Amino acid sequence: MSFRFDENTGRVCRDSAIRHFPNVPLDVVQQVIIDHGRNSDLQEQYGHLDFNLLTWSKENLPGAVLRQCTRSYRSDQLFANCFERTSLVAKKGWKFMDGRRAVSAHWEQYGTWLLPPVLIAGELVGRSDSLHIVEGHTRIGNLTGLIHADIISDALCHGAWVGQPSRFKAA
Repeated sequence: MSFRFDENTGRVCRDSAIRHFPNVPLDVVQQVIIDHGRNSDLQEQYGHLDFNLLTWSKENLPGAVLRQCTRSYRSDQLFANCFERTSLVAKKGWKFMDGRRAVSAHWEQYGTWLLPPVLIAGELVGRSDSLHIVEGHTRIGNLTGLIHADIISDALCHGAWVGQPSRFKAA
C-alpha cells in the first residue's frame, strides 16, 4: 500500500492514512501509520497484517500484564535503555526519567503514560498467547523500570490499544 508523505518529515500524510484505515482508531493510525508507517522494520514485521480487519479496543491493563508483552528483538536495546533509566528515578528523581518534561511530569503525577501504546495479539506475529508491542516500546520499557524499582505497583492499570483477530461466527 502506498501513501502520500511529507518530504520534510518523512511522515505519512494524515488524510491518506485515515482514508486507507477507516476501521482503525485514530490513535492507532497516528502512532503506527502516520508516525512510523514508512519505517522498513515496521513494514517487515507487520506488513502482513491488515489493521482494518482487526478488532480494536482500548483496554486498561495491569502493569503485570504489560511487562509480559513480547516485542521485536530489534527493540531490545531501546527497551533495556528505558528500563535502566527509569529504574533510577528513585535515586535521581523524575526529571531523569525522560528528557521530555511533559512525559516525566505526567508519569510523576498520574503514574502512567500520556498516550496508550499499540499492542496486538501475539498470535498475529507467531508469538504465544500474550500481547505484542507494535508501538510504545519506550512507554512499556519505562513502566517496567518503574515497577522494578517499586515506584509503581504492577497492579496499577494503564490504557492500551489492543488489536485482536476478528472472530466471526457463522450463522
